[in-house]
Amino acid sequence: MTNFRVMDYIWDNTKSVIIELKNFRPSLATQLEILTVTVGETLTIDLVFDDTENDKVSFEFQSLSSSLSSTSQVSEVDVNHYLVTWVPSEEDKGDHLITLVYFDQFHQIIQTSTDFSISVTKVTKPRFKTALNNQTVFAGQLAQFDLAEIVNESGAEIALSIRVEDINSTTVDASDWITLASRTLKTFPK
Repeated sequence: MTNFRVMDYIWDNTKSVIIELKNFRPSLATQLEILTVTVGETLTIDLVFDDTENDKVSFEFQSLSSSLSSTSQVSEVDVNHYLVTWVPSEEDKGDHLITLVYFDQFHQIIQTSTDFSISVTKVTKPRFKTALNNQTVFAGQLAQFDLAEIVNESGAEIALSIRVEDINSTTVDASDWITLASRTLKTFPK
């Protein structure tokens, strides 16, 4: 509230008038919860703010444990609608609590904030616990290897591809005579 003094010079009267100017704080229309991204991939956060007076909303990310606030790119889509893109690095791997602080030009002192989490994971390629050696087999013999030896730390599905060469190192299409329980393998335990 602002207090103004109004004077009447004819009668030499002074009166105080209180004028109340209302400006509401902006709000965040976007639901932010737990976001997940893989190291090296792009995370896009679509931020939409509501402001009753249509004031331009400014914002910043605060986090002690990620580079989001310093390395993200922001593009303005429309009034108070922003796209934030971030590509986390290896150092960002882990879970991060992020505070989004936002305000309009009339609420820079009284800011509003929302907390959310970003989980940054790293995909590791599946591997065999022990190296597979080339196997030479003759007609009627079986080539075998143990699929339980595959270590898949990422939890993603893995596909197995087998290349068969004849004695002259010519690749042979073996899809008709190779039998697997499943051509797409599910996650195996570590």
